[in-house]
Amino acid sequence: VDLRLHGESLDAAPPHTLRACAEDLQALELPYPVTSVIGHSFGGKVGLEYAALRAAEGAPLEHLWVLDSVPGARPDRSGSEAIADVLAALRTVPKSHPSRGRFVSALEDAGLTRPIAQWLAMSVERTDEGVRYPIDLDAIESVLTDYFAADRWDAVSSARQTHLVIGTHSPVYAPADQARADALAEGNDAIHVHRLPAGHWLHVESPAALQALFDPVFG
Repeated sequence: VDLRLHGESLDAAPPHTLRACAEDLQALELPYPVTSVIGHSFGGKVGLEYAALRAAEGAPLEHLWVLDSVPGARPDRSGSEAIADVLAALRTVPKSHPSRGRFVSALEDAGLTRPIAQWLAMSVERTDEGVRYPIDLDAIESVLTDYFAADRWDAVSSARQTHLVIGTHSPVYAPADQARADALAEGNDAIHVHRLPAGHWLHVESPAALQALFDPVFG
């Protein structure tokens, strides 16, 4: 699923909030029921918001996987300072470029790493002159502000089974957040905390270990 302001979901109307992202998921017309959600980073907190909406409707998710995404508020964006660098770089470079490779090079010249620049290049659109980065950066800033301000620790218990997966080398989870996650899971068969030897991009850095967590649940 492309969340709003991601991929091919660029035409969603404001307000651009975490709640709106979850309501977008509710509005999806799918030929099958949704019983489980897996979300990483921003998507992890969207998953928590969606799980809360489902629980309020009396149709809780069977499984919710929150991958290296802190449920609580982080208004200072601690652990995610790199996001500011990404937005600054995108505001520095032109929106249009002769090619995708030139877009990547421009972002590298603006200080971003090549993997991050290549990831951002996945969103460019082809034009008659080359490629264009189509995303409204002010809208991105709006949804990020709401994301970091939202505290959804209360939603951790919304699904029948919730799995909080933490990258041991990731800067996202502060020690206090890890302690809170562990406390919620202690003696609670519905909440599980897993730690993987990876940074924030744990599905890229430790895909086999993550798959091993999924296998007993999804087969």
